[in-house]
Amino acid sequence: MTKPKTPPKRPKRLSARQLKEDIEFLLALKAMPPEKLGTLAPILEEATASYEKMLALEKEAARAEEALAAAKKKLHESHIAMAEARIADILNSGPDDYLDDDELERRDGTQAGSRPPTLH
Repeated sequence: MTKPKTPPKRPKRLSARQLKEDIEFLLALKAMPPEKLGTLAPILEEATASYEKMLALEKEAARAEEALAAAKKKLHESHIAMAEARIADILNSGPDDYLDDDELERRDGTQAGSRPPTLH
């Protein structure tokens, strides 16, 4: 009988400190002359590509956060404008302009406060 395979574990997330140290190490490697890198050159190229991709994604995330903040601000402003318009409408209306729920007509033409039709 074979044991069921366990799913592979997710790699741990790097802490901010670890990431900073890795970036500093990458930048130190990039500063080295190519002849001293030796067999690390291909790995350095891949790491540099990943680092540049990370920087691009960080910029994209920052733009997305700015767009989200702007959209939230616009939504808030539109809610405020709607509330202010409603308040102005109420303040500018006369005392007889208000309808009670009992005065509303239904779709069938009967009043809301009246009894519903009875089926015999």
